[in-house]
Amino acid sequence: MSTSDPSPLAGMNRNEARVIIVDDDEFWRRMLTTVMQGSGFSQPRVVSSFQEGLQHFEAEEFDLGLVDIMLGTESGLDLIQRAREHNPNCAFLVITAATNLEMAVRAVDAGAAGYISKPLPPIPELCDKLDRALAGAALRKQVERLHAKVFELEAELMRARSRPASVDGGGPAMGKATALGVHRVITEAHAVLEPLIDRLEMMPEVDSLEAEGAREALKKLGNVAVSLEKVSRG
Repeated sequence: MSTSDPSPLAGMNRNEARVIIVDDDEFWRRMLTTVMQGSGFSQPRVVSSFQEGLQHFEAEEFDLGLVDIMLGTESGLDLIQRAREHNPNCAFLVITAATNLEMAVRAVDAGAAGYISKPLPPIPELCDKLDRALAGAALRKQVERLHAKVFELEAELMRARSRPASVDGGGPAMGKATALGVHRVITEAHAVLEPLIDRLEMMPEVDSLEAEGAREALKKLGNVAVSLEKVSRG
């Protein structure tokens, strides 16, 4: 597989994903690094301790973090919780030999998208799990940008409502550039988010509330756009 192969779910090239592996076992660090690089991921950041991992999370932005459940005497779940304060859009997977329901619940409670078992699953299964985790992270980033755009359009709506009527007696003046900009934003938002949301809603590894939140953001964007159009028409 080429290093430029895209993640089929995350909509990005695997070699563009910024990945960090935090594991105190050198064997597993090397194993994960080898498997990921052989599957098209770029060279991950690799560290061996809780403190070193935290320092990187505080200083850098990552798309995916693979964190061992125990780092010496310290908890990898605690590291994930701390790391999310600095990397809120990073997707986390817990590396663990325990693969029961309790482990899955603990991982999710800590903010992880799921877990990777030891020994590692078959490479296609492992990569599918990594892709799904990255897809969740991609959705969160897109929704964050969408909310920012909704905020901008709401501000534009308030400005449009406060403008004097246009010279032809119509509603408040609003340039064609603004109207075209609104249409472009909506078209791009739906094109990017709809396929991703549809796929994520079928994934148990991704919180369904994330997909639901994305749909709500799209709906709100549409409502603001309709209001802008009404104001422009008077």
